Amino acid sequence: MLQLEDVERVFLEEGMLKSGSLLQLPQVRLNRLVRTTASAVVLGTMMVGCPIGPAAAWGPEGHSIVAEIAQRRLSATALTEVKRILGGEVSMASVASWADDVRYSVHPESYNWHFVDIPLANDTYDPVSECAANAQCSGRLRDRRD
Repeated sequence: MLQLEDVERVFLEEGMLKSGSLLQLPQVRLNRLVRTTASAVVLGTMMVGCPIGPAAAWGPEGHSIVAEIAQRRLSATALTEVKRILGGEVSMASVASWADDVRYSVHPESYNWHFVDIPLANDTYDPVSECAANAQCSGRLRDRRD
């Protein structure tokens, strides 16, 4: 008569059973199902519990963080020029959101001037053609200055 141990040995030899006992397989599958279900519940709860809001990069704090990182990566020559333009010890982070502040109050016509929406399909940016075709143009700031 065929014994369970003989079947297990054959399964092990043929690579159809990694280790353990055939009697343990249902429990292993059950444990895997419980872990998978628990993981899905935890992930779902976390997703529901997380507030959805605008990315911090688009607010004053995000602008300051990006400006601080940029300033730290400037060459000595570029940093000297930034200090000359800003005047003394004013940091890029402290003035990073000035365009947002101005566009809402002093110069509402400048609302779209400090950014450019570049389609994801584009892999290049040509400021001349983009500014000619687009009211959202950082080049408008340069035009106003000149």
